[in-house]
Amino acid sequence: KNIEGLVSHEIAHVLTFNNCKTWEEFEDAEWQVRLKYTTGVSEYADVSHDGAETIAEGFVRIRNGENVPDKVKDLVNQYVERWKKL
Repeated sequence: KNIEGLVSHEIAHVLTFNNCKTWEEFEDAEWQVRLKYTTGVSEYADVSHDGAETIAEGFVRIRNGENVPDKVKDLVNQYVERWKKL
């Protein structure tokens, strides 16, 4: 919806795959994350059927104070918010 949302979305992607040190690790992680797709977070995520988009869109919605399914909150915590705890 705005630049801040776009940047937050992209940061969520970076954080989701931040622990990958090689291209092969990224490919493996990307495939695993893709399967985490959950419907109803956003039209963009629904069109892509991609868990990485579910996580990124969910992260933005949570930051905006919007409701998301508990499953999406769990994914955001697992892949994005975990970096806050280090």
